[in-house]
Amino acid sequence: MAAAATTDEGLNRFVRFALAAVVVVHVGLLVYGASIHGPGWDEVGHIPAGLSHWHTGRFDLYRVNPPLIRMVATAPLIFRDVGVEWRWNPPYEFDRPEWDLGRDMIEANGPGYMTLLRAARLACLPFALLALWIIWRWSRELFGEAGGMLSVTVWAFSPLVLTNAQLMTPDAGAAALGLAACYAFRRWLLRRTLGRAFLAGVVLGLVELTKFTWVILVAVWPLQWLLHRWIVRPSVPWRTDAGHLAIIMLVALYVINTGYGFEGTLKPLGDYQFYSDALAGERDGEDRFEAPGNRFAQTPLAAIPVPLPVNVLLGIDRQKLDFEFDFPSYLRGEWRRKGWWYYYSYGLLVKEPVGFLLLGLLAAGSVLTLGITRNGLAEAVALLTAPLALFVFVSLQTGFNHHLRYVLPSVAFVAVAIGVCCARPQRHPRLAAAGWVLAAAGVLASLAEFPHTHSFFNMLAGGPLNGHRHLLNSNIDWGQDILLLEKWARENPDRPLDGVVHTLPDVLNSRALVDLPKEGIPRLLTGTGPLPDDGGPAPGRYAIGVIPLYREDSEYAWLRELEPVEMVARTIRIYEVSREEANRIREQAGLPLLEEPTDHREADLRPNATP
Repeated sequence: MAAAATTDEGLNRFVRFALAAVVVVHVGLLVYGASIHGPGWDEVGHIPAGLSHWHTGRFDLYRVNPPLIRMVATAPLIFRDVGVEWRWNPPYEFDRPEWDLGRDMIEANGPGYMTLLRAARLACLPFALLALWIIWRWSRELFGEAGGMLSVTVWAFSPLVLTNAQLMTPDAGAAALGLAACYAFRRWLLRRTLGRAFLAGVVLGLVELTKFTWVILVAVWPLQWLLHRWIVRPSVPWRTDAGHLAIIMLVALYVINTGYGFEGTLKPLGDYQFYSDALAGERDGEDRFEAPGNRFAQTPLAAIPVPLPVNVLLGIDRQKLDFEFDFPSYLRGEWRRKGWWYYYSYGLLVKEPVGFLLLGLLAAGSVLTLGITRNGLAEAVALLTAPLALFVFVSLQTGFNHHLRYVLPSVAFVAVAIGVCCARPQRHPRLAAAGWVLAAAGVLASLAEFPHTHSFFNMLAGGPLNGHRHLLNSNIDWGQDILLLEKWARENPDRPLDGVVHTLPDVLNSRALVDLPKEGIPRLLTGTGPLPDDGGPAPGRYAIGVIPLYREDSEYAWLRELEPVEMVARTIRIYEVSREEANRIREQAGLPLLEEPTDHREADLRPNATP
């Protein structure tokens, strides 16, 4: 017994040391990634929106997401002069002036904009620590310290996590608070006290201030409660439970209203002006932008005061409108105007390391080996109901598919569940060993691509260089590598760029943030010749991002017929186009051939080669 106690104490000491090491490395990776990467697409709008909330008390900017994460991110910037006038008067309620303010902010601050952005990113690190802490606690309570360590490792080194947790966008924060909220609700299910009910309500309110998708918890938690009562059959009276649930929901409602400063709370439903068909109703023959509507206006519901801030409903309406636009979606080389119900499942299969994918399968299979008790079934309901509901809910939104990050919160719960592989390491040492081998393989695969985790694709997808064959948009290139392109240009003064086309045109066009050529790249539309005032393919050294190169009907698609001579951070291709290559493409397009070179720099271009 004494020897066993000594062994357990040594194991505990080792696990806690390893946990501290993982936390330090995770935070270090996030800080480094936040420091070297340029603005992600949505960050350009989130910073001015967050600052506008602080300075004006208004919440109409970036209303498609609740304000909590960007307010935390911009808190360090409240007293900084960012050179932006907080005045806007959009012509229609559906306009998004945060993008104009974001461009103004970049132009006003120049390279100093990155100092502001890095401060905002670092302000979000507490959410990363919160996620690690909840994953550790939840998994340890279910599967012991070894299981908790395995869960933390998977989350800390997931490329999807490393990508989003270094940004000031809301996805990683929503994952952390969603996990915390469900953990708090689980604790209430285990011991139904008024204090635990109050805490669950507070955290529920906070998570509703991160992403609108978490509204599903309002339905999921009562379902979990019913299932828990059916499985465990507690002695607590139904009336007491129902009272606690009401307290949870009322506290959450108060927190939500507080987060929005009670802006427009209790406005009658019939007084809202909506633009989406879902809330405005179909308006045949009318321009939805010119003629908003309200499907509830002529119903008995019109007089009901809405107990939510006005920009909650307007934000949901604007988000629904986006899905009704049928934006082009891309998957595995196919473009179409609707999404795919399996988009997010496929995305995880190609974006997570194979080791982690196999670890997930091992965890699912281990349940058959370990068995499951009545209490274990109740714990499984508490752990898996919310992430499954969120994953299904998001997958059914097939108006368009662009961003795998929408299901990041579900991944956090899966990380907790993976700890089951180490639930009984003494009785099932091979299972635990297999779990750690697969986890190590996943960690190594992720670190091998760091800091370029944004463009990570696993070996099943052919690696990062073939990522564009599977997914585009924020899954590979969100504009984050523009600073690395500028660094490449500084380090290669003998190879000046003749033109640049980047994923973030507003950032690049301002030329305030980076020192790169103002010129673009000659354009060509297949079958239609050059665009107006454009001479068509021409020799030169060009840099282009993955998104403009591979987007639907790209006017730069002619470059795909060539091989880039170099890659910058996996997302930016460098092409050196000779006159012969340009003329070959021009001839195929029916354009006149170019004359002999007049620019001495053309002679420096070397033939394209496989990178």
